[in-house]
Amino acid sequence: FGLGPQTDPKNSTMVILSANQGGLILNREDYLDSTDRANRRRQQYVDHVARSLQLIGESEAQAKADADTVLALETRIAKISIPQADLRDPNATYHKMTLAEFGALTPHIDWKRYLQQQGAASTADVNVRTPTFFAALDSLIPAVPVDNWKTYLRWHATSGAMSSLSTPFRKEAFRWQQVTTGVQQQEPRLKQCAAATNGALGE
Repeated sequence: FGLGPQTDPKNSTMVILSANQGGLILNREDYLDSTDRANRRRQQYVDHVARSLQLIGESEAQAKADADTVLALETRIAKISIPQADLRDPNATYHKMTLAEFGALTPHIDWKRYLQQQGAASTADVNVRTPTFFAALDSLIPAVPVDNWKTYLRWHATSGAMSSLSTPFRKEAFRWQQVTTGVQQQEPRLKQCAAATNGALGE
């Protein structure tokens, strides 16, 4: 999921917490479609995950097994995700509630503790953009073995850090970028550093 500050869509003088679905690397349809393209993209993704996990020290066999676990869990998350076309209506993504009400919707997630551990101040209100997703995610948490969640989180931590790690990680990240975007050449280090700085600091 994604959780962060957002201007209240119906009160521009207020900044409130916004909660949105997330957790996927591929597009939702890439997990669910049965086309040749989607099948090929899933295999390419599994290969990328396995190669990346080997870089953090997993054996080839373990990395391949973990990559399959990641794909299976992300597929389950894709099934409960709302299609992007259904999220274009601003009224359909406005479900303002208290943090306590959000907690009642997702009893397996302690949002107050989560915010504290993220270093965020407590908040009274939250716009839960996709409440049906969060309710389904809450049911998924105890249904999936904890070791599978650990594998999933280990992969996402690795994926999120690859552009800041050593050359082998950066090469694999670029190889995956070539697969997904068709880009042929990596940008010079100067432009990469400028983009990283802008991404971290923005305005």
